Amino acid sequence: MNPSIQKSRRLIGVVSLEDVRLVEQSARTKVNRLELTERMRPRFTTTSKPDGGLRDDSRFVVLASIDLAVADDSQPPVVTMKVKYALVYSVPSDFKATKAEIRSFADVNGIFNAWPYFREFVQSTSSRMDLPPIILPVYRVPQMSKPKPQEDSSSSKASS
Repeated sequence: MNPSIQKSRRLIGVVSLEDVRLVEQSARTKVNRLELTERMRPRFTTTSKPDGGLRDDSRFVVLASIDLAVADDSQPPVVTMKVKYALVYSVPSDFKATKAEIRSFADVNGIFNAWPYFREFVQSTSSRMDLPPIILPVYRVPQMSKPKPQEDSSSSKASS
């Protein structure tokens, strides 16, 4: 089991997601619809961290950043997208979360909770860029607590 899940288990059992705000975004492409091929794969990197600790109103914020690069293995990326979300969580007023619990919670749940919003962003943005939809896989919580680049070999639909 992921060590961050173990460290934040108490918090995971009581937390509620109150709000998700997109606070930064960028998207860039170097190709048109006809140039995106099946050999190109999406790769992403993720980071998440708490933005402060538990506030007096029993809320805390996690900043979740996700970067996507779509490329052929031997070439530079032809599509890049970057987002940062502020996720606002609340806990019962009598619950006291430690900074360590919030850090561990952010390691796992920040990206896990932001991922559906990122998937929608990527799919709709690729459509607006006149590209085939880029469909990302469901998010799998890493076994290790360090963020790692991830790849899905079947997640890009690049037909013309």
